Amino acid sequence: MNDFKPGLEGIVAVETEIAEPDREGGQLRYRGVDIEELVGNVPYEYVWGLLVDNDLGSKMPDPEPYEPAGLTGNAPADLQAENRNYLGGDINGGVMDLGQLAFRPTAIPYRTPLRGIYLCSSATPPGGGVHGLCGVAAARLALRDLR
Repeated sequence: MNDFKPGLEGIVAVETEIAEPDREGGQLRYRGVDIEELVGNVPYEYVWGLLVDNDLGSKMPDPEPYEPAGLTGNAPADLQAENRNYLGGDINGGVMDLGQLAFRPTAIPYRTPLRGIYLCSSATPPGGGVHGLCGVAAARLALRDLR
């Protein structure tokens, strides 16, 4: 008998302890408390208070001010100074060239050496700026590997 299910039916991507629909009534609950009436009615910073402090009246603290250090006016250099992943200021994780395709941990750019772990970032073909296609290609490979 073939156990194949189309798509990702039955595959758990992540389990959460924050909020999920209950199995009996389909209500959105957090720690057993019905929170469905909060959706769209209570600002996130107050819901954060409920999730973290168990108090809907408390509010998420304001972020600390951030000032980038030593801006030079050279945008690529400034970006790289703030985030080393932006090699030469490239927000796509480097240049998509033959070297990027040839020197990978596996021959197929979406597969990793760990079974069941796939890459689908802008560092995989067709590269950044082609929104979603990296994920589509990785998902197709994952489904093919399941068969």
